[in-house]
Amino acid sequence: MAQLTSIYRFLVVLTVLFTFNYVFLKKYGAEIFLVAKVFFKQKNPLKQGERAHF
Repeated sequence: MAQLTSIYRFLVVLTVLFTFNYVFLKKYGAEIFLVAKVFFKQKNPLKQGERAHF
């Protein structure tokens, strides 16, 4: 029984995380993408930022 509850809890946490991730990325995906792009361009002085695929 203890194993069953741990598996159940794991599944619930996984589902919640998955749903949160989906909603969060749907809402803020573009902003995160832009910030990451700028951040990587600043970190990488070479002109590799144009060719890099995210």
